[in-house]
Amino acid sequence: MKPVPMLLGLMLLSLSALLTGCASWFDSTTPELDGRFGQALQQAKQAQSLPPTPLPDAAAAAEGVGQATANEVSTGLQAQQRGRSAPPAFSTAR
Repeated sequence: MKPVPMLLGLMLLSLSALLTGCASWFDSTTPELDGRFGQALQQAKQAQSLPPTPLPDAAAAAEGVGQATANEVSTGLQAQQRGRSAPPAFSTAR
């Protein structure tokens, strides 16, 4: 029973060596397309992302521009402490 896995391993090893040797002489028939590979994905990702917002200057930062208000902070802390409320019960009545 042991010679079969060994034979299979040797066949895979020789096949991989053959394919590696064949890949060294291979030249692409579409070098222009190969050069632009992934360009559509990059364009789609750029179209979906927002430009970065500029940081407020020192005077605006001193006034609290871009920071959460006290009400927003307390609401967020309360929601974190209480957790979410349970969803409404499922009803079959229409």
